[in-house]
Amino acid sequence: MNVKMIKLVSMVFIGTAFLMWVVLGPPIAADPGPSVSPGFTLGIFAYVTDPFHLAFDSDGNLFAGRDNSGSVGDPATTARIHKISPSGVAVEFGPSIDDPDGVIVDIDGTVATLGRDTVLVASLLQGSQSSTITQISSDESSSSVLIENTSPILTNPQQLAFDSTGKLLWVNCGSPDRVDTVGYFDGENIGVFGIVDVSTCLGGIAIGPDDQVFVSDFERGTVKLFDSYGNLLNPAFVTGLKKPDAMAFDTIGLFGRKLYVVERGNGQIRSIDPDNGDTEVFAWDFNGPFGLAFGPDGCLYVSEFNTDTVWKICSTTILVEIDIKPGSDPNCFNLNGHGVVPVAILGTADFNPCTQVDLNSLDLLGMEVRVRGKKGPITHCDDVNEDGWSDLVVQFEDDITQWEPGQSIADLMGTLLDGTPIIGSDSICVKQ
Repeated sequence: MNVKMIKLVSMVFIGTAFLMWVVLGPPIAADPGPSVSPGFTLGIFAYVTDPFHLAFDSDGNLFAGRDNSGSVGDPATTARIHKISPSGVAVEFGPSIDDPDGVIVDIDGTVATLGRDTVLVASLLQGSQSSTITQISSDESSSSVLIENTSPILTNPQQLAFDSTGKLLWVNCGSPDRVDTVGYFDGENIGVFGIVDVSTCLGGIAIGPDDQVFVSDFERGTVKLFDSYGNLLNPAFVTGLKKPDAMAFDTIGLFGRKLYVVERGNGQIRSIDPDNGDTEVFAWDFNGPFGLAFGPDGCLYVSEFNTDTVWKICSTTILVEIDIKPGSDPNCFNLNGHGVVPVAILGTADFNPCTQVDLNSLDLLGMEVRVRGKKGPITHCDDVNEDGWSDLVVQFEDDITQWEPGQSIADLMGTLLDGTPIIGSDSICVKQ
């Protein structure tokens, strides 16, 4: 091609591009996607049509509720929920159900009649005032309605949760003519666990470490706090949220043992201190976040409804196994502030704590490793659990100011020699 031809083609290309800019406007930048706080990684786990609330089974499969308003434009259209394998492969699961927003897995078969890992799906029967919770066997061979009722017990149920006794709880998203409640089913009885108000929408529910019940009020932008008996302790435990919906507790410790809540109004996820209600923005720039669930791997999974995406957020901290007072059960302590607290950091085929852990970084409930003069930290290596791998036994200085009556979990924190953070947890009991 000669020089004149090249110039002519270039002029045509530039002219066409300018005309498109005038007619259509400047090009729109691609959505950069969400972001997450330092110390965590974020990536796409799976693509799923219209994902809503999320729940895991005992094998690590993730189930996603569904709302057809995303793809069909009508939430009244029946749909099948999705099952996502641990590798991120999604398939439709179970029968077609009216508005199958909420989902949970009865891992122990506590209330379901179809056995362990029965999938429970909450739905609103279109054209009626009645709602249902459908049970689907883990192999999809059978399904049936487990519960069917009307307001105020079942009023468009949303997120579901199990408390420590195995009681199934759910929140209702009602309308001006319905009372909005937290409902319950214990395998035999169904009823109202707690009453909130009228003319609002309850979207999320999570059970705290002491069976406190946290409920998000979508319309009022608050999180309400109930005790384990359904008494409303605080109608505004958290305020100022933007359309809060699904919630989930970090029980492993990789996310600070906090409560996490989706803010649908601004595309954020906030962490909540369950002791005082203080909040921090944890992740942002989601495009229509709805569901939230912690997986057996300790990662946080988020459904992004508007993009048909399930995101996976993981901590860069490594989870290690520890044994407080090795060989004892329960691990009980007196509040005397004397002596030491022995803790074993357990080794594996891929982890040798004796050679990889930075001893000076270790912390247990704010207590430091005991040091003996020039000999340094008091530690030794031993196979305390007799599994063939070396374990690091560390002696911590007992500090009475760090113990509280009723404490049930203690976290050990530190780093490896290469700077990688680690965390391990074990049960404790504190005596007066």
